[in-house]
Amino acid sequence: MNSPRVTIAVLNYHGRTHLQGCLTHLAAQDFTEWELVLVDNSPEDHLINELKTSEPLRTWLSNDKAKIIRNEKNLGFAKGVNQAINTARGEYILLLNQDVFMEPGYIRELVSVLDKNELIASVTGKLLRMITRGGTDVIDSTGHEIFNDRITINRGKDELDKGQYDFAGEVFGLSAAAAMYRLPALKEVAYEGEVFDEDFFAYLEDIDMDFRLRRAGYIAGYTPEAVARHALAGSGGRKSFAIRFKAHTNRYKVIWKHDSCMLLLRDLNTVFRQEFFQFFRTLVTSPMLLLSFFIFPFKLPRILKRRTHLNRIAKTPFSQIYTDWFRRGRLK
Repeated sequence: MNSPRVTIAVLNYHGRTHLQGCLTHLAAQDFTEWELVLVDNSPEDHLINELKTSEPLRTWLSNDKAKIIRNEKNLGFAKGVNQAINTARGEYILLLNQDVFMEPGYIRELVSVLDKNELIASVTGKLLRMITRGGTDVIDSTGHEIFNDRITINRGKDELDKGQYDFAGEVFGLSAAAAMYRLPALKEVAYEGEVFDEDFFAYLEDIDMDFRLRRAGYIAGYTPEAVARHALAGSGGRKSFAIRFKAHTNRYKVIWKHDSCMLLLRDLNTVFRQEFFQFFRTLVTSPMLLLSFFIFPFKLPRILKRRTHLNRIAKTPFSQIYTDWFRRGRLK
């Protein structure tokens, strides 16, 4: 086949409930210049072997429209995505959670946004929940927004969709559940060939990427014309203590890599209240997760090397991002 414009990266991790539906909705897209890289992070459930004999994956494999990467164990979201990026042939790459079902025009609309402006390095559409409330759709994400207590949330999360986000524009960043990136921009901010930071394993690697692309001078876009539904149950990672333990200090990795000491001090009261809230909640609900803080200092040298590299290639200072995007903090 000719080189595709878009590479679609889907990671399987205990995806029996939703992966078939995700692939079926991919097959219904009205944009066809894509290839699929399916990364299997849970080979023990044998799901991919079953899907290889059914449509649409069987046809895609037979005409080289799809490729499967098998891992002997769960390598994490970041490393799995990097495996897909290393084999990607498209100029854009769509990261797609296995529990996201795209409406037919989703890929076409995201490509259209990226084609219009080379400064846009990432774009997402409107992600809705699978459920409704009183017959009205519930929003999952319309991009990221960030607060000065250093908490990043999905814009519009849990709100009823009443058209309040039916306008295209720039957002701070976006959820990697269904985000399309400009591949050269990702490689520009890579560190020693590693695009997504594999120290994150899972969760918040997309927020780290938000900062990295912005510091490199790029922007993130949102278009309501692209719509997808997110089941919020496909990865299963939040049920795994091992994954939660690895991810527990990811928030501090983001701060150490990107933040300003001066601005942290300015927001010290707000940040401290958020930290106290988070600590108390963890102490009550999952106290064993606090052991992750004993491991975190051993990761600092690697984090600081990445910070030095980012500072060297940065075109936009953190202070400018702070001024433009950080909102007044609130406990979440």
